[in-house]
Amino acid sequence: MSTVAIVTDSTADIPAEYKEKYDIHVVPLYVHIGKRSYKDQTELPPDTFFPMLKECVEMPSTSQPAVGDFVKVYEELISQGKKVLSIHLSSVLSGTFQSASLAKLSAPAGQVEVIDSEAVTLSLGWQVIAAAEAAANGWELEDIVDLVKEVRSQVKLYFAIDTLEYLYKGGRIGKVAAFLGSMLNFKPIITMENGGLVPHSRVRSQKQIFLKLVELAQADLEKRGKIRLGVVHTAAPDKVQELRELLKVKLGLEELPPVAEAGAVLGTHVGPGALGISYY
Repeated sequence: MSTVAIVTDSTADIPAEYKEKYDIHVVPLYVHIGKRSYKDQTELPPDTFFPMLKECVEMPSTSQPAVGDFVKVYEELISQGKKVLSIHLSSVLSGTFQSASLAKLSAPAGQVEVIDSEAVTLSLGWQVIAAAEAAANGWELEDIVDLVKEVRSQVKLYFAIDTLEYLYKGGRIGKVAAFLGSMLNFKPIITMENGGLVPHSRVRSQKQIFLKLVELAQADLEKRGKIRLGVVHTAAPDKVQELRELLKVKLGLEELPPVAEAGAVLGTHVGPGALGISYY
């Protein structure tokens, strides 16, 4: 029986098969639509959120979990005799890591470790999954922390955005950039650097998105010899299935890569139809 409990937040977008296999504790962020607030993923799963997003007059907003949300989870796990490793959304993108760090102060010394993943969606998810696997194998807390930091140093995320509408509505890009991008049919591919989202490249068609994502994964596979890869999407199940099959063939994978369906927090900023890969 594991003596270390793994905690993350709802932006980790853990693929279903890993959620079922490991006892990963997820603290939700909040999504605010109009006058109502929802717990991400639990009260507002993707299949409910994205139809709502299309109808929204005002853009939804998101916020970090309260310190008390983390305190409650930590206290319960510690009362079961567990040490806690809490791995969270990049501190550049959210105050979630700060909330978890403040909650740690209420726990006995040495019982809780909090890690800034410097990542989001499946690039956070891979760090959590690696930790959960190590905990299930009886690793000590200190060794799992070292493992997560090693995965953090390697993990990559490349994400193609289908429409610039939501980046513009959310104030992430200006009107001219959004207009030009839409007119020229540019689809930006973003990645992560130093915990923030940055532009990587841009393509003009869905086919080019597939080819670019495969090319990026192939380059690292050739360099590293082996990678652990998954795909991530926002309300794009058909596209994601096509990409999985292409990656399996082009990378010589034994089985289709796992799928992470990103929820309302990421979806608010990138909209539906986004598609990406994450690997380490």
